[in-house]
Amino acid sequence: MVGKWRPLHVDPVRKGCTQMIKESYSLNEVSELCGVNVWTIRFWTDRFNIIKPLRDKKGELRFVPEDVARIRLICGLTKTKGIRKSEVMRRLMEGGG
Repeated sequence: MVGKWRPLHVDPVRKGCTQMIKESYSLNEVSELCGVNVWTIRFWTDRFNIIKPLRDKKGELRFVPEDVARIRLICGLTKTKGIRKSEVMRRLMEGGG
């Protein structure tokens, strides 16, 4: 389902979508969406088991919306709470996110 769009929120009054999200995102798209360097994301996927991108037919990484949300959470906690990224990752891996 690479590049397919699906509804994020359906408005019951309008009977239509108010926002759309993609089924999966490329590495560059995730980097731009989250404001994180591509190499940082690659490091996190290799080192930690909480971000598990898929590979498309070309072998390129594809991230589902849940992965993007995790990356945004990591970045948000480090910026707003001042927690080190390694500590955030450790907590998420332990299930205490």
